[in-house]
Amino acid sequence: MRGWSGVRWLLLVLAALLALCAAHAVAGFDAGPLSWLLEKWGYNVVLVGSGVLCLARSALVRAERAAWLIAGIAVVGWALGNVYYTAVLWDMDPIPVPSPSDVLWVGYYPIVYVAVALLLRARVTRFDAALWVDGALAALAVAALSAAVVVQSVLDTTGGAPFEVAVNIARHAHEPSGQPPRVTGDLELDRSPVPTVQRRQVLLERR
Repeated sequence: MRGWSGVRWLLLVLAALLALCAAHAVAGFDAGPLSWLLEKWGYNVVLVGSGVLCLARSALVRAERAAWLIAGIAVVGWALGNVYYTAVLWDMDPIPVPSPSDVLWVGYYPIVYVAVALLLRARVTRFDAALWVDGALAALAVAALSAAVVVQSVLDTTGGAPFEVAVNIARHAHEPSGQPPRVTGDLELDRSPVPTVQRRQVLLERR
């Protein structure tokens, strides 16, 4: 019980840090000497911590172990992509595409889908064919919406080799916001993992 209490506190700390990073990104308030930490590393701490918690869950609890192990691998991979972007690619102009971050970000989705399927299989006692069909229809509807909104926007605002464009489409089509890619300056794609007012200003100043 004491161990689970510690996990709950860690989850609370990560949630508070995520809320603080989101507020800083949206409002752009002055956090003093902590501003650069929130902007560049706060979100990475949340991602790494979340992935480590998933892996710890798989190691300590036998139930649903495979699902949580796979989920932890997916989240840690996404986190490593963000860390690499922050440490290596943040100040590069132009940012190479594809990069190791792109590989880790795009690779997250098929891995986490497997984890979700395993969790559903373990927790849903009755999962008949009709539910599978409903899920497939919902997935196809979301994919169609993403294609209608994202694909043409990426094609209109990015250049480069076809593989580069494909990577941008694959990554932005899965963004939780469902919004088209952010364009800053002279049709420059903002590929920062946590878009902020400060990051957009930097991109504009480069122009």
